Amino acid sequence: MNPQFAEAYSNRGAISQRKGNIEASLQDLTKAISLTTKNGFYYFNRAIVYFQKGNFAAANADFTKAIEFYPLWKTVYLRRAEVYKKLNQNKLAEADLRKAKEVEKENFSPFGDGILLYLYEFEQN
Repeated sequence: MNPQFAEAYSNRGAISQRKGNIEASLQDLTKAISLTTKNGFYYFNRAIVYFQKGNFAAANADFTKAIEFYPLWKTVYLRRAEVYKKLNQNKLAEADLRKAKEVEKENFSPFGDGILLYLYEFEQN
């Protein structure tokens, strides 16, 4: 593996994550980010791993960074909303859910993404 090829680290990190090797995944994704800070997918993928690990503050930071690259990607808002919910920051979670709905109105699938359920839960609280 070329030690300067960020995509190789990202791919290996994804494989490690799927195999349940969270620490190896974090190491590889962090290495990929260190080689190129200009890829929002690397931040998104690392945020997912942080979320799996229960490190919600780090997941939030990486999802937020991914949004800087892809402000019209609804999935990153949905995932960050999950983080906010875990952190009991329900108003921020609701804002991200609404943003997800806003940025992709034409392709928005409330049933596929569970948005209506989330919004219902927030309205009940």
